Amino acid sequence: MKSYNLIRYDLQKNIRAHAFHLLMICFISVFCFAFFYADAVQTYWSARTFHENVQNMRNAGVSLTDSLLHLTGGMLPIHNFSNIADQRIEDYPIKWLVIQFLILYFTCEYARSDLSGGGVQILSRIHNRTLWWIAKCIWNFITVLSCFAVLFLTWFILAACFHIPFTSSIDNNLFSGMFYALPKISQVSGKQAFLIFFLLPVLTCSSISLIEMTLTLYVRPVIAYILCCIYYLAGMFLVHPLFLTNYSMSIRSSIFAFYRFTPAVGLGICLILMLLSIIIGIIHLSKMDLLDTTQMKYTRSWL
Repeated sequence: MKSYNLIRYDLQKNIRAHAFHLLMICFISVFCFAFFYADAVQTYWSARTFHENVQNMRNAGVSLTDSLLHLTGGMLPIHNFSNIADQRIEDYPIKWLVIQFLILYFTCEYARSDLSGGGVQILSRIHNRTLWWIAKCIWNFITVLSCFAVLFLTWFILAACFHIPFTSSIDNNLFSGMFYALPKISQVSGKQAFLIFFLLPVLTCSSISLIEMTLTLYVRPVIAYILCCIYYLAGMFLVHPLFLTNYSMSIRSSIFAFYRFTPAVGLGICLILMLLSIIIGIIHLSKMDLLDTTQMKYTRSWL
């Protein structure tokens, strides 16, 4: 069986579940955009009617870049941990976390559970565990990529429908309201926007998702999921290059000059971690006795 047949097998096996997952992502994108639009209108609320306030917001030049910062920006870290209790719930990037956690949930269990079902029969036919694992990794990446594609496509359609200009300017009032700081730049270039708003969130999520899938070869899926969620949460508060969370949140990019998390370093770390996950999975599978029920005891459920 050739590699593309293995990938097709994975995609076909998950097509119904993944279609529902993409629908969930679409609804979340709509909800997040509605939240952004309401926040933008409220920022420039000065007239009596809603229509007049919407016009005020448009006249202020609120742009697509502002909306993407609202979606992917995350938060600037809290340096004094004694102040955490004073933070409001809306100060935390709940929407950003929900998206990341959902995608990790979508990709967590499949590879491990497949070893207790059709995967064993597939492996017995192809006699190539490396090819089987690489196909699972490709499926994982395609799943993450498709989720972000639906997220951003829905976002762009809504931005066009609500007449948000596709410009790169940054609104000072919206920015300070989201991050409690003034922007140090007035706009981002097209290349910079692609890196921090699209490429890095996809690659960081893909890297952590591959790590999670690899962990499920050693521990229960629910434990792997919890560990990855804790890693995400830790990165919200710990400003360190080894926490990919800092590269996934666009506000912490060196482009905005608050921190020195350069996109190039983030891309390099993501690619290295993805490669390590693939290699570790290959090594573990090569030593794994698929007929040993003690090794396969976690395959039938999350718990």
